[in-house]
Amino acid sequence: MVVVNAFDIPARQAFHRRDVNSDDMLNAIALNSSMVNGARILDRPSPRTVAAIGEGWCFFANGVSYIAVIAGCYDGRAARQPRRSFGLEASWRAFRFVTKTGPIPRASHLLGVVS
Repeated sequence: MVVVNAFDIPARQAFHRRDVNSDDMLNAIALNSSMVNGARILDRPSPRTVAAIGEGWCFFANGVSYIAVIAGCYDGRAARQPRRSFGLEASWRAFRFVTKTGPIPRASHLLGVVS
């Protein structure tokens, strides 16, 4: 897992450049790191928790955890950005970019194998 994270975390942080301006970059990376580490702490409910409160409440808690993500998607920034075409041609361009750009092919293959 450590080897996968050595490739996965820098690749994810590279995507922050597209979404966050340079003044907020350190805050975005810190927020992402805290979310990843928080997810590790709260990973999945223990069998004792499931036995005590039941599966339904565990699924409910998981669903509630997505409220912040959904609110972040609707903060208005997406509406101000121009729409891009994500057709077949754009998919092929993205695929060619990923297969020919530096360490991205190795990282994506590693992530695919692990997933």
